[in-house]
Amino acid sequence: MAKFNEKELLLLSNFMYISGSTDKAPLNKLLNVLESKLETDNVKNYLSGGIDVKEAKSIISEIKQNDKLINLESVESIDGDVRATCFIDPSDREAVLAFRGTGGIPEAWRDNLRGAYLKDTDMQKETKSFFEGIKDDYNIKVITGHSKGGNLSQYITVACDNEIERCVSFDGQGFGQKFHEAYKDKIEIAKDKITSISSFRDPVNGLLKPIAGETKYIKTESLSIPNSHKSTLLMPDKLFEKGNFSDKVITQKSNIVKFINDRVNNLENHMSPEGYKNFSDNLGNIAGIVMAGSNYKKSELMKEAFTKGLTKGNLKDDFKSKDLKVIENFKTEYKNLKEEINKIEPSYLNDKQYKEVDSFIDKIDKQYTMVELGQIKNSDLPKITENLKNTCSKVREINNKTELQKRTPLDKKVKQLKSEKDIDIDIDIDIDKNLNKVKDIKKEKDNIKKQDFIDKA
Repeated sequence: MAKFNEKELLLLSNFMYISGSTDKAPLNKLLNVLESKLETDNVKNYLSGGIDVKEAKSIISEIKQNDKLINLESVESIDGDVRATCFIDPSDREAVLAFRGTGGIPEAWRDNLRGAYLKDTDMQKETKSFFEGIKDDYNIKVITGHSKGGNLSQYITVACDNEIERCVSFDGQGFGQKFHEAYKDKIEIAKDKITSISSFRDPVNGLLKPIAGETKYIKTESLSIPNSHKSTLLMPDKLFEKGNFSDKVITQKSNIVKFINDRVNNLENHMSPEGYKNFSDNLGNIAGIVMAGSNYKKSELMKEAFTKGLTKGNLKDDFKSKDLKVIENFKTEYKNLKEEINKIEPSYLNDKQYKEVDSFIDKIDKQYTMVELGQIKNSDLPKITENLKNTCSKVREINNKTELQKRTPLDKKVKQLKSEKDIDIDIDIDIDKNLNKVKDIKKEKDNIKKQDFIDKA
């Protein structure tokens, strides 16, 4: 099944957004039927995932022109909140399983966010049941899907006993802490089979903790973050080289998306378990309303959400007040330490002191950044705050020593030398010259040292 490249798996994933993609039939016949449906007046009822008629026709056309895909046969499927089709290659009987994303279904978005605090969501369990019902009948080697479909394909690769050799997830989100804890050993075994491919501006793939062994971010044309989750954004031929994404278009995740992902993913560290659950459920309801397909009336979804308690709980109450106090204590100690460091005169630090303070600066700045991003659990903050207090004490000691050094300047040592009995005038002049040189050298070194210190501080 390595014969299926990334473009071909993307086509199958996009194909799942067209209603009728689950019908059991040879793909060449099925595509003709679907093309006819795309000419009807109610064509919008056959499409989901934000795909329009032009894009749907393009997907079908590309599959028709592909010798490997056109010969596939749809043999098993599921079509509800979860949509997936198992395609077999008649030439070798190997199978590929493709999943649809949320498809504008509000419940699918709610299920996405429940993954933040559940080991297995309802739709993941449904997917597992479907897979286990067909895996003994077909030699499934490859699994793929977009968005929710990418998450479900990764889930199957990890959670089910299988012989899957390759999983390609397009814009698929990650998993919550409970999943990672429950499937730790299985993730370690499966991760190298999983490749995550996403637009560099896609905000969904970075939600929750990833498990893919390989990750690719593609430099797509859309500058809109919401539009960057659309599956067809990855489709242009110019992004590919011999069927796989070209090295020229592989880039880094955009900074704004990274910022959003970091903030959302680390909320769990700052919230009570019940608060985190409430927050995730509310966010899932909101996402379901915003992303609902044309078959759903958003006014009715809003009414349903508020009836079920969209505003249940208070976001401030969901954060532990005790934890917020701990964070403020940490920030206070951080501020105190920076003030102590700024009092130090770098030119009077010896090498040991300089290295010690330099180490302090580097360590506390990294810890402060992690606290700001929520990457440190609140339960760990008291210990870190105590370490900061101890560091403050050490820096005060260094500060006191440097103050003492300032009171015994070099010219005092010069006077001591001049007062020695056995030193004549000529030698005294030489000493003055040498000491002046020493002063100049020391001054230059101090300036360099001071600038370096200021840069780090």
